[in-house]
Amino acid sequence: MKKILSCLLVISLLIGQGAVSYASINLDEFDKDILVKDVTKLKGKEIKRLQDLGFTLQDINEMTIEEYTLQEGLYGEVIGTQKKWFEVDAKNNKVKEVSEKNAKDNIKKWKEEKELQNIDFSTLNDLISDSEQTSWMSVTTYVTKYVDSNGDATGQYRFKHDFEWLTTPYFALRDVVGISYSDAFTYNQNSEFFKYTYDRYSVFGSYKDTKHVTSNSATKKSSEGIAFEYDLLANDSIYQARNNRGYMYFNATLANSNFTTGNVFGHYAHTEVGIGSLGISLATGQMNISGATKVSNMDDTGISFSTQ
Repeated sequence: MKKILSCLLVISLLIGQGAVSYASINLDEFDKDILVKDVTKLKGKEIKRLQDLGFTLQDINEMTIEEYTLQEGLYGEVIGTQKKWFEVDAKNNKVKEVSEKNAKDNIKKWKEEKELQNIDFSTLNDLISDSEQTSWMSVTTYVTKYVDSNGDATGQYRFKHDFEWLTTPYFALRDVVGISYSDAFTYNQNSEFFKYTYDRYSVFGSYKDTKHVTSNSATKKSSEGIAFEYDLLANDSIYQARNNRGYMYFNATLANSNFTTGNVFGHYAHTEVGIGSLGISLATGQMNISGATKVSNMDDTGISFSTQ
């Protein structure tokens, strides 16, 4: 009963104010998979505020109350973004950057071929030939400049890197997503957040639910970058995991007002054969992975921007 009353209090606050004070919530009191959209329909102004922090409409639609509360009182402006699409050839351990049109055309063709063969997409690992061991994914990096209630810059920034598997990856093992940055910035301690989302389907192909895996403790931290390692799932219990997607972000402070430009880089590594625990090293514009015999590295995204 106490847990139910706590949830009702949260719902009441969200509906009445559109935001929640950290002091009013014990995040352990409710299911972390409760979505904001299940609590209140956000107003257009609030959606715009979240978009200005680097969230897409899909991010907002799938945002949990846990994460929503972390955005309270934050205002920003997206000042840089870059998106890339990739073709991942598992047979030859190759990654090729492709255009958005090329990716969408090939994904459409891939799905049509599987439908003609009457093959369930999520069981392809057992059924397709070596020549068909290809997947597609996209990554997007955002730089948000924080502003105060008057719209003035605060010297604080958010760096965010998204990933989305556009088809079921042929191998599902452990992947790493990371962001590195130039010495114009200093990482804000304990500001990082990671979220991995996937949809669960039964063996008969019917949708069950959507699950979220979150972390606020990075796997690797250095003076030049942050990275998270996570388990990319093919199955969860008796269900198949599909539509793998997620993102990471953290805050940084302009180290010195003399810096007039900054650089941020997004990284993603897909491992296919592991031999032990992964080693992650980060430097500005670089992320290297050890501990896996096959690693597919997506080409890095990179954004240069003015800090003035």
